[in-house]
Amino acid sequence: MKRFIALMLALVMALSVVGCGGAASSAPASSEPASEPASEPASSEVAEEATPYIVIPEEYRSWDENGDPQQFSHAGEAGSAMVASSKYEASAIGLDILKNGGNAIDAAVAMGFALGVCEPFTSGLGGGGFMTIYLAETGETTFLNFREVAPSGATLDKYLDENGEFISGSSAYGGLAVGVPGEVAGLLHALETYGTMDREQVIRPAYNLADQGWTATTYYSTSVGWGYSSMVDEETNEITPMGEVFLNEEGLQPEVGSVVTNKDYAKALDLIIEQGRDGFYKGEVAQAIVDSVQAAGGVMTLEDLANYEPYETEPVTGDYKGYSIVSSSVPSSGGTCFIQIANMLENFEVYEKDSVEQIHLLSEIHKMVYADRAEYMADIKFTDVPLSGLTSQEYADKLAAKIDMTKAQTYEYDDPWAFEGDNTNGYVVVDEMGNMVAVTKTVNYYWGSGVLADGYGIVLNNQMDDFVYDAESVNVVEPGKTPLSSMTPTVVFKDGKPAMMLSAPGGYTIFSMLSQLFINVVDYGMNAEEAIAAARYLCAFGTLQYDAPNVDEAVFEELAAMGHDISATPGKRFSLPSLICFDAEGNITGCTEYEDEGLPLDGCALGY
Repeated sequence: MKRFIALMLALVMALSVVGCGGAASSAPASSEPASEPASEPASSEVAEEATPYIVIPEEYRSWDENGDPQQFSHAGEAGSAMVASSKYEASAIGLDILKNGGNAIDAAVAMGFALGVCEPFTSGLGGGGFMTIYLAETGETTFLNFREVAPSGATLDKYLDENGEFISGSSAYGGLAVGVPGEVAGLLHALETYGTMDREQVIRPAYNLADQGWTATTYYSTSVGWGYSSMVDEETNEITPMGEVFLNEEGLQPEVGSVVTNKDYAKALDLIIEQGRDGFYKGEVAQAIVDSVQAAGGVMTLEDLANYEPYETEPVTGDYKGYSIVSSSVPSSGGTCFIQIANMLENFEVYEKDSVEQIHLLSEIHKMVYADRAEYMADIKFTDVPLSGLTSQEYADKLAAKIDMTKAQTYEYDDPWAFEGDNTNGYVVVDEMGNMVAVTKTVNYYWGSGVLADGYGIVLNNQMDDFVYDAESVNVVEPGKTPLSSMTPTVVFKDGKPAMMLSAPGGYTIFSMLSQLFINVVDYGMNAEEAIAAARYLCAFGTLQYDAPNVDEAVFEELAAMGHDISATPGKRFSLPSLICFDAEGNITGCTEYEDEGLPLDGCALGY
């Protein structure tokens, strides 16, 4: 509801600020360094006549010559390599890295830093994430965790009042909401371990994007409106530090087609290029983060930042009709739940797409998977998690046997031990050698905690809201603990060869949505664009929801008669995925989500 209200405000504001589109020519991304960093970086500036670092070609623009929203094709085809992300600029930078000899990891890191610049409301230096990597030369896969962790002073009592009751909003807004960011450490770890380029080559494009500017698209401008409450103090009506960076000179969202810069952010990127992780986790940037968090009531310290370490672990794996799934392990629930859904589907025939039977089956499966997720999934460093039980086919068979195809039911969590043996960014990359990288990263809510690292333009996450503030929960907040996630960067193989790559934002909906894209391709023979466009269904907490306006209402009347509580959210997509598929001949197709809440999105798949 909060996002809906913010959207309405944003759309009202947009009517007064929408202007003409940018230049028609296209400037290629470049991995060449800028001649000189800005000598006196300042907060964000908006200049309609400026030329951005990368000019979005007309065929990839979400606005027309009048500044009004318009749709474009988000799909692409390639024969050798492809990238797919939520921003044209990031995809262009990733493709340029590949064309200049970089591998998929180089491109993924460059895209990660770039996305933090031009889509700061979903991810960036102040956030964290996960990366699933496939190395073609060795056939190895690995899962890299660079998600945020709780600061050393983040104990349960900090979030409870004198009566032991949770203080509403304490984990979502302000300093106590901020977890120790992991993005910089994670992306640099991937680059140094598996990449072929240096920091200058892969980060300088993001620096140029922040310094020279990017284009305010329809979605970007509206998203600034969604964060308006973090940018203008409601009581004093004064512009906040975040507003100083992201609002224009009139204190409004930037005009569609105008050029936006974040020179403070560029200054932070330049320090990372020069000093590596120390340029972020120590020194002036670290001090600015700690000062800003503590000024907003948080407990993060310089030691928390200096001690942060990403780590690699084995991904979770599963099989479905000859396809091998490789996905995110704990502290993400995503890969485990994705595989659990696939394993349960193996027990049933493939029902007609969007039929009563198919939707009912997905709904019943979701109920059981989400019940298990809430009971068992947590940071495995703090809690025993029955991973092999949850992902075993035998356990899925037991759960599937509970489903009655004639009526809706409620389910409690089951016992996998017996079988032991808010808004995010997802993108995918494959290079011509066959290396694959799927990444999901986030600052959690749109615009994170509402806290900005003052002087460096960095939106700080509110990942602490992913903990549970109940001492009995396996996901209760503890110092140094990683909060539970649903992020699901996934790679899929068929007969040992790449078949699919999937990633998406969408909070707790991610794995249930990506699993539907997966079966759209495998069971229904869809291509990447068709799979993205198809209706998706969700039943996480007892209510069956669907997100497309073109579903037959008679189907839902019949589902209601079976006992389903139904809620339609037509136009509001549960997640905004990026998908790359490979056919038997080695051709590559990709696509990103087209729109959300009636707004054309900015993503695209590019390749060669």
